[in-house]
Amino acid sequence: MTAQDALVRALVDQHVRIRELTRGLVRAGPDARPDALDRLVRLVAVHCAAERVALAPPGEPPPENSPVDRDLVTALEGLDDVGAERPSSTVHVGLVAAALVRHAAAGERDTVPRFVATHDQFDIRWAATALEAVDALVADDGPTAAVPVEAGFRHQLRAAQDAVTEALRHG
Repeated sequence: MTAQDALVRALVDQHVRIRELTRGLVRAGPDARPDALDRLVRLVAVHCAAERVALAPPGEPPPENSPVDRDLVTALEGLDDVGAERPSSTVHVGLVAAALVRHAAAGERDTVPRFVATHDQFDIRWAATALEAVDALVADDGPTAAVPVEAGFRHQLRAAQDAVTEALRHG
């Protein structure tokens, strides 16, 4: 498998998992919704951090967050603030789902192809490794010490960036 294939596969696989967790959140009853939200938020936090690290190979500054990614962060923060157990969270779940669709489309259609076109095989392999690190940092059945679920989305995003960077340094 080429470095480009590994990168695209890691990205698409994570977007599929995120869509599955989003569908689970939408279908979850009131009692199950907080746990479904926790799983989704953790995966998205680590995924976004891994993308940010992946698209900044060693020696390059991390890219600015795109408007699509800023919308995703805002939607998740809004849902996190409201809380999944409230009836009004349904609107926020819809906003998160829409933002996730835009994020996945932008990454697969624009961001990764542009990255592949402008970087060498070493950088592309680095990016694939960064995205693959997500699997070790996120367990669908609960939080890890590196990215605690109790911290809320804002803090999880920062913790996830540190955890991904650390995993690449020592992995």
